[in-house]
Amino acid sequence: MGGGLDKVRERMAEHLNANGIEAITAWESASRIKRDDPVVVVSLRGCTVESGGFQDYLGERQNSETGKWEELYGRKAKVVLGFDVYAPASVGDSGIQSVFDRLTQCLSVNPPSGVVFESISCGETEYEQDGRVLKRKIEASCRVYLYAVTEVGGTFLNFEMKGEVKY
Repeated sequence: MGGGLDKVRERMAEHLNANGIEAITAWESASRIKRDDPVVVVSLRGCTVESGGFQDYLGERQNSETGKWEELYGRKAKVVLGFDVYAPASVGDSGIQSVFDRLTQCLSVNPPSGVVFESISCGETEYEQDGRVLKRKIEASCRVYLYAVTEVGGTFLNFEMKGEVKY
């Protein structure tokens, strides 16, 4: 995924781990390791991108570290994230529910910087025969700004993700 979206899953997993919820990104080789405790697998399930300004131009700022002027370009995005919980059968539905409760608390009370969550939903806990684990699918919709910083003259320096300010 381009345009800054490639970092969304990684940043979200880092945020959950920093808040005591074991999380990995989808399709990591580590996700295939059999685990004794529940784990949240973070995935990017969908994205709708809108213009953030006139031709995506947001303005200029002076970099406080370098003293140079930088131009900002950005877009608004509505992102749908997956937070699927996997756990050994011994954990039971109550263990999965406990992870879901901690996850919703973390995302609603202490969301990562730059992310505004709009909704969180989940399905029933199911038993997955292949992996012999319990699984609960969870989805969250959020709004973010994806923006790029360029040096004056057009060299892109980086992409970042920032939340939409709600008044």
